[in-house]
Amino acid sequence: MAYRRARSFAKTGLTAAAFLAGLVAASSAVWAADDDALRQLKAAVDSPARSPADKARDKYRHPVETLSFFGIRPDMTVVEVWPFGGWYTAILAPYLREHGKLYA
Repeated sequence: MAYRRARSFAKTGLTAAAFLAGLVAASSAVWAADDDALRQLKAAVDSPARSPADKARDKYRHPVETLSFFGIRPDMTVVEVWPFGGWYTAILAPYLREHGKLYA
């Protein structure tokens, strides 16, 4: 009886270890893709086309961190509801220009 429990526990442990190894492998591929997207996002935020007034607000709004948190990728379709002054539009438009779409 104890042998069966130990064997079952070993199977469960190996299954869990294999599952976790798969998660780690998958997440490393996502991180590699995210690095490129993050570079593109930082380039859009640092764009000389943005006004100095908009850039001054970056330290309060944290655009890179905010858009990264929401998982915005350069190949997505983004709908900006109530864009008001267009602060995010000025960042999202160049970021999504090549492969994505922006509706503002």
